Amino acid sequence: MRLIALTAAAGGAGCTTVAAHVALMLQTMGHACLALELHPRNQLGVHLGLPYPVQSGWAAPAAQGRWWGDCAVAAANGLLFLPYGPSNMAQQLQLSQQWLDQPQWLHTQLQGLALPADTLVIADVGRPTSALAWQALAIADAVLCCTTPALDSVHALAPLHAGLPAAAGPDRFRILTSRIDARRLSHQRGIALLHAHWKAHLLDDVVHEDEAVPESWAEGSPVQLHAPHALSSHDLQGVAHSLHLWLTAPPPGAPA
Repeated sequence: MRLIALTAAAGGAGCTTVAAHVALMLQTMGHACLALELHPRNQLGVHLGLPYPVQSGWAAPAAQGRWWGDCAVAAANGLLFLPYGPSNMAQQLQLSQQWLDQPQWLHTQLQGLALPADTLVIADVGRPTSALAWQALAIADAVLCCTTPALDSVHALAPLHAGLPAAAGPDRFRILTSRIDARRLSHQRGIALLHAHWKAHLLDDVVHEDEAVPESWAEGSPVQLHAPHALSSHDLQGVAHSLHLWLTAPPPGAPA
Protein backbone atom coordinates (compact mmCIF):
# COMPACT_ATOMS: atom_id res chain seq x y z
CA MET A 1 0.00 0.00 0.00
CA ARG A 2 1.25 3.47 -0.92
CA LEU A 3 -0.33 6.67 0.34
CA ILE A 4 -0.50 9.66 -1.99
CA ALA A 5 -1.63 12.76 -0.10
CA LEU A 6 -3.21 15.61 -2.05
CA THR A 7 -2.97 18.84 -0.12
CA ALA A 8 -3.14 22.58 -0.75
CA ALA A 9 -1.46 25.60 0.73
CA ALA A 10 -4.61 27.71 0.35
CA GLY A 11 -8.29 27.08 -0.26
CA GLY A 12 -9.90 26.90 -3.68
CA ALA A 13 -7.00 25.13 -5.38
CA GLY A 14 -9.08 22.25 -6.74
CA CYS A 15 -7.52 19.62 -4.48
CA THR A 16 -10.74 17.59 -4.18
CA THR A 17 -11.40 17.73 -7.92
CA VAL A 18 -7.89 16.52 -8.69
CA ALA A 19 -7.99 13.80 -6.02
CA ALA A 20 -11.25 12.36 -7.37
CA HIS A 21 -10.29 12.31 -11.01
CA VAL A 22 -6.74 11.13 -10.48
CA ALA A 23 -8.06 8.21 -8.41
CA LEU A 24 -10.58 7.30 -11.11
CA MET A 25 -8.00 7.52 -13.89
CA LEU A 26 -5.30 5.59 -12.04
CA GLN A 27 -7.90 2.88 -11.40
CA THR A 28 -8.67 2.83 -15.13
CA MET A 29 -4.94 2.57 -15.87
CA GLY A 30 -4.80 -0.68 -13.91
CA HIS A 31 -3.87 0.45 -10.41
CA ALA A 32 -5.94 -0.80 -7.48
CA CYS A 33 -6.97 2.44 -5.76
CA LEU A 34 -8.75 3.63 -2.63
CA ALA A 35 -10.05 7.20 -2.63
CA LEU A 36 -9.88 8.40 0.96
CA GLU A 37 -11.53 11.60 2.17
CA LEU A 38 -9.78 13.16 5.16
CA HIS A 39 -11.59 16.44 5.74
CA PRO A 40 -15.18 17.26 6.71
CA ARG A 41 -16.31 19.15 3.60
CA ASN A 42 -17.73 15.81 2.41
CA GLN A 43 -17.44 16.81 -1.27
CA LEU A 44 -15.22 14.10 -2.74
CA GLY A 45 -18.11 11.74 -3.44
CA VAL A 46 -19.90 14.12 -5.78
CA HIS A 47 -16.77 14.41 -7.93
CA LEU A 48 -16.74 10.61 -8.11
CA GLY A 49 -20.30 10.62 -9.42
CA LEU A 50 -22.05 9.52 -6.22
CA PRO A 51 -25.36 11.03 -5.05
CA TYR A 52 -24.89 14.28 -3.14
CA PRO A 53 -24.58 14.66 -0.27
CA VAL A 54 -23.00 11.39 0.85
CA GLN A 55 -25.24 10.31 3.72
CA SER A 56 -22.78 8.24 5.71
CA GLY A 57 -19.04 8.03 6.15
CA TRP A 58 -16.28 7.06 8.53
CA ALA A 59 -16.14 10.17 10.75
CA ALA A 60 -19.23 9.68 12.89
CA PRO A 61 -18.51 5.98 13.64
CA ALA A 62 -14.83 6.70 14.30
CA ALA A 63 -15.78 9.36 16.83
CA GLN A 64 -17.54 6.57 18.75
CA GLY A 65 -14.55 4.26 18.46
CA ARG A 66 -16.14 2.09 15.76
CA TRP A 67 -14.34 0.63 12.73
CA TRP A 68 -14.12 3.04 9.81
CA GLY A 69 -13.62 0.39 7.11
CA ASP A 70 -17.29 -0.62 7.22
CA CYS A 71 -18.16 2.70 5.55
CA ALA A 72 -16.34 2.01 2.27
CA VAL A 73 -18.45 2.15 -0.89
CA ALA A 74 -17.87 1.45 -4.58
CA ALA A 75 -17.63 4.35 -7.04
CA ALA A 76 -17.24 4.32 -10.82
CA ASN A 77 -15.11 1.61 -12.52
CA GLY A 78 -14.69 -0.37 -9.29
CA LEU A 79 -12.89 2.38 -7.39
CA LEU A 80 -13.11 1.87 -3.61
CA PHE A 81 -14.13 5.03 -1.75
CA LEU A 82 -14.02 5.81 1.96
CA PRO A 83 -16.03 9.03 2.48
CA TYR A 84 -15.72 11.33 5.44
CA GLY A 85 -19.50 11.66 5.74
CA PRO A 86 -21.57 14.08 7.79
CA SER A 87 -20.47 14.91 11.33
CA ASN A 88 -21.53 17.33 14.03
CA MET A 89 -19.44 19.60 16.21
CA ALA A 90 -19.31 17.17 19.14
CA GLN A 91 -18.04 14.41 16.86
CA GLN A 92 -15.44 16.75 15.36
CA LEU A 93 -14.16 17.64 18.82
CA GLN A 94 -14.02 13.98 19.79
CA LEU A 95 -12.07 13.10 16.66
CA SER A 96 -9.68 16.01 17.14
CA GLN A 97 -8.88 14.78 20.63
CA GLN A 98 -8.32 11.24 19.35
CA TRP A 99 -5.86 12.47 16.73
CA LEU A 100 -3.95 14.51 19.29
CA ASP A 101 -3.83 11.63 21.77
CA GLN A 102 -2.93 9.06 19.09
CA PRO A 103 -0.33 10.44 16.65
CA GLN A 104 -0.36 7.09 14.81
CA TRP A 105 -4.15 6.96 14.50
CA LEU A 106 -4.25 7.21 10.71
CA HIS A 107 -1.38 4.78 10.21
CA THR A 108 -3.12 2.22 12.44
CA GLN A 109 -6.45 2.67 10.66
CA LEU A 110 -4.87 2.26 7.22
CA GLN A 111 -3.01 -0.86 8.26
CA GLY A 112 -6.24 -2.28 9.60
CA LEU A 113 -7.79 -2.10 6.13
CA ALA A 114 -5.40 -4.91 5.09
CA LEU A 115 -5.26 -3.64 1.51
CA PRO A 116 -3.18 -5.48 -1.10
CA ALA A 117 0.42 -4.34 -1.19
CA ASP A 118 0.06 -2.69 -4.60
CA THR A 119 -2.94 -0.52 -3.63
CA LEU A 120 -2.64 3.24 -4.12
CA VAL A 121 -4.48 5.23 -1.44
CA ILE A 122 -5.35 8.63 -2.92
CA ALA A 123 -6.06 10.80 0.12
CA ASP A 124 -7.91 14.09 -0.25
CA VAL A 125 -6.23 15.98 2.60
CA GLY A 126 -7.01 19.56 1.60
CA ARG A 127 -5.41 22.37 3.58
CA PRO A 128 -3.53 20.87 6.56
CA THR A 129 -5.61 22.47 9.31
CA SER A 130 -6.05 19.40 11.53
CA ALA A 131 -3.88 16.87 13.33
CA LEU A 132 -5.26 14.23 10.96
CA ALA A 133 -4.02 16.15 7.92
CA TRP A 134 -0.51 16.36 9.36
CA GLN A 135 -0.59 12.66 10.19
CA ALA A 136 -1.37 12.00 6.52
CA LEU A 137 1.46 14.22 5.30
CA ALA A 138 3.86 12.59 7.76
CA ILE A 139 3.27 9.04 6.49
CA ALA A 140 2.61 9.76 2.81
CA ASP A 141 4.82 8.10 0.24
CA ALA A 142 4.14 11.06 -2.05
CA VAL A 143 2.70 14.53 -1.44
CA LEU A 144 1.03 16.42 -4.28
CA CYS A 145 0.30 20.03 -3.39
CA CYS A 146 -2.27 21.84 -5.53
CA THR A 147 -1.94 25.59 -5.93
CA THR A 148 -3.56 28.21 -8.08
CA PRO A 149 -1.28 30.82 -9.66
CA ALA A 150 -2.81 33.47 -7.37
CA LEU A 151 0.04 35.19 -5.56
CA ASP A 152 -1.31 34.50 -2.06
CA SER A 153 -1.47 30.79 -2.86
CA VAL A 154 2.04 30.76 -4.30
CA HIS A 155 3.44 32.56 -1.26
CA ALA A 156 1.70 30.03 1.04
CA LEU A 157 3.71 27.15 -0.44
CA ALA A 158 6.90 27.88 1.51
CA PRO A 159 5.42 27.56 5.03
CA LEU A 160 3.53 24.40 4.03
CA HIS A 161 6.66 22.79 2.63
CA ALA A 162 8.70 23.87 5.63
CA GLY A 163 6.11 22.32 7.94
CA LEU A 164 6.34 18.86 6.43
CA PRO A 165 7.65 16.40 9.04
CA ALA A 166 10.80 15.62 7.04
CA ALA A 167 12.66 17.43 4.30
CA ALA A 168 10.66 16.54 1.21
CA GLY A 169 12.87 16.50 -1.84
CA PRO A 170 11.69 16.35 -5.45
CA ASP A 171 11.33 12.56 -5.15
CA ARG A 172 8.53 12.90 -2.56
CA PHE A 173 6.97 16.34 -3.04
CA ARG A 174 5.34 17.74 -6.18
CA ILE A 175 3.37 20.90 -6.93
CA LEU A 176 0.45 20.96 -9.36
CA THR A 177 -0.59 24.34 -10.75
CA SER A 178 -4.37 24.31 -11.06
CA ARG A 179 -7.27 26.54 -12.06
CA ILE A 180 -5.03 28.48 -14.43
CA ASP A 181 -6.47 31.36 -16.44
CA ALA A 182 -3.52 32.45 -18.56
CA ARG A 183 -5.35 35.64 -19.60
CA ARG A 184 -5.02 37.05 -16.08
CA LEU A 185 -1.90 39.10 -15.43
CA SER A 186 -1.81 37.96 -11.79
CA HIS A 187 -1.77 34.32 -12.92
CA GLN A 188 1.06 35.06 -15.35
CA ARG A 189 3.06 36.56 -12.47
CA GLY A 190 2.22 33.62 -10.21
CA ILE A 191 3.34 31.09 -12.82
CA ALA A 192 6.61 32.98 -13.25
CA LEU A 193 7.18 32.85 -9.48
CA LEU A 194 6.47 29.12 -9.40
CA HIS A 195 9.04 28.47 -12.11
CA ALA A 196 11.57 30.74 -10.42
CA HIS A 197 11.31 29.22 -6.93
CA TRP A 198 9.74 25.75 -7.25
CA LYS A 199 10.93 24.45 -10.63
CA ALA A 200 12.42 21.26 -9.16
CA HIS A 201 9.06 20.34 -7.62
CA LEU A 202 6.63 21.37 -10.38
CA LEU A 203 4.69 18.82 -12.38
CA ASP A 204 4.92 19.54 -16.08
CA ASP A 205 1.16 19.10 -16.30
CA VAL A 206 -1.26 21.83 -15.24
CA VAL A 207 -5.04 22.07 -14.82
CA HIS A 208 -6.78 25.01 -16.47
CA GLU A 209 -9.92 26.74 -15.25
CA ASP A 210 -12.73 25.04 -17.12
CA GLU A 211 -16.50 25.36 -16.85
CA ALA A 212 -16.83 21.64 -17.60
CA VAL A 213 -15.80 20.86 -13.99
CA PRO A 214 -18.74 22.61 -12.24
CA GLU A 215 -21.07 21.46 -15.02
CA SER A 216 -20.10 17.84 -14.43
CA TRP A 217 -20.47 18.38 -10.67
CA ALA A 218 -24.02 19.63 -11.25
CA GLU A 219 -24.78 16.63 -13.44
CA GLY A 220 -23.45 14.18 -10.84
CA SER A 221 -20.83 12.70 -13.14
CA PRO A 222 -17.01 12.78 -13.18
CA VAL A 223 -15.80 15.32 -15.72
CA GLN A 224 -13.98 12.74 -17.85
CA LEU A 225 -17.29 10.90 -18.30
CA HIS A 226 -19.51 13.99 -18.61
CA ALA A 227 -17.19 15.91 -20.94
CA PRO A 228 -14.37 13.61 -22.10
CA HIS A 229 -13.16 16.10 -24.71
CA ALA A 230 -13.07 19.09 -22.35
CA LEU A 231 -9.79 20.82 -21.58
CA SER A 232 -10.03 19.80 -17.91
CA SER A 233 -10.45 16.13 -18.87
CA HIS A 234 -7.30 16.33 -20.98
CA ASP A 235 -5.43 18.13 -18.20
CA LEU A 236 -6.43 15.63 -15.52
CA GLN A 237 -5.52 12.69 -17.75
CA GLY A 238 -2.06 14.20 -18.06
CA VAL A 239 -1.78 14.61 -14.28
CA ALA A 240 -2.77 10.97 -13.73
CA HIS A 241 -0.21 9.82 -16.28
CA SER A 242 2.52 11.92 -14.64
CA LEU A 243 1.65 10.48 -11.24
CA HIS A 244 1.75 6.98 -12.72
CA LEU A 245 5.27 7.63 -14.01
CA TRP A 246 6.34 9.23 -10.72
CA LEU A 247 5.00 6.38 -8.61
CA THR A 248 6.38 3.61 -10.81
CA ALA A 249 9.84 5.12 -11.33
CA PRO A 250 12.69 3.31 -9.54
CA PRO A 251 13.96 5.14 -6.45
CA PRO A 252 17.01 7.39 -6.85
CA GLY A 253 20.19 5.34 -6.85
CA ALA A 254 18.47 2.09 -7.77
CA PRO A 255 20.21 -0.08 -10.37
CA ALA A 256 19.05 0.58 -13.93
